[in-house]
Amino acid sequence: MFSVGGVSLENLQTFKAAGASGAGIGSALYAPGRSAADTASRAREFIARWQA
Repeated sequence: MFSVGGVSLENLQTFKAAGASGAGIGSALYAPGRSAADTASRAREFIARWQA
């Protein structure tokens, strides 16, 4: 099961603990005007938190 909608850095582990095998990340990762560098940094943080 993949969780989508409302997933953020703050609640990612909650979804994982509930049994999600992945997550769809949208506006928590990218928003219009956000730089590629910032988006990449956020992506790395999502990965790190998922793997923790």
